[in-house]
Amino acid sequence: MLAAGYTQAQLTTFIKSRFAAAGFPTPLAETLGTPDRVGYELNLNPSAVYGQYRLIFENSISGATSTVRLRLNIAENINFSGFTEVINTGANTVVGASFTLSNLNPLLVYAIPTTEQMFGLVFMENGATFRGFLGVAYPTKEAWYNEDIWGAAMLVQPTTPNSFWLPYPNPNGAAAAAAVVCRTGITTFATRNPINNLAQIVTQPYVTFSTWGIGARFNADIGISNNTGFFTNDISIKTPTVEEYWNMFCADNGIVFRSV
Repeated sequence: MLAAGYTQAQLTTFIKSRFAAAGFPTPLAETLGTPDRVGYELNLNPSAVYGQYRLIFENSISGATSTVRLRLNIAENINFSGFTEVINTGANTVVGASFTLSNLNPLLVYAIPTTEQMFGLVFMENGATFRGFLGVAYPTKEAWYNEDIWGAAMLVQPTTPNSFWLPYPNPNGAAAAAAVVCRTGITTFATRNPINNLAQIVTQPYVTFSTWGIGARFNADIGISNNTGFFTNDISIKTPTVEEYWNMFCADNGIVFRSV
């Protein structure tokens, strides 16, 4: 928890500590200013041509409002010297994954470890209000998807984290602002059955890759749920002490993580 009234420097230091708690490596580069920038290198598949990524966290403040942002590039497309892109080829690189925070409110940040197939930081204000998720999705690839040709890690859309952006190179060659939107979810899953109104959970959801069909699938620790009306940190229980799920994002096709 970070107390209300925090400064830009305090927020950057706090977020760095939460990334460390999630298992992120020591930053490769850092610059303080407008904005603060912190760069991480992620070796998600060292044997693949495009299995290494560079992640940039940014933080700026204006009055009481902080803007936090995450950008994801294939390693060869970003130079941490000056944080310059070799070419404009990040994942939705123009705007990145961003949302705002108010330092009038205390900030709670949950760290989702890098051992998960979706990992990063969950931001909550006043202990209850979901503000956004800054992180990366790296589900299991389908057999047709070749990481020697395309990148497979995705930048998570921060305020609707059942959607993701692929960096370049990707199957349709999209770069710059042409975000390649991937998604996990089921159509018409928003409402619940009329008998018991229970929120349901579908584990191991598939991920559709833009217009190319199914490109990947999450493992059994991650699920989607029609959990509208729940709050982050609520627990959905299928079988007590046997199968329980932590609600991270609550909405139509919300995201849950298995906790037991």
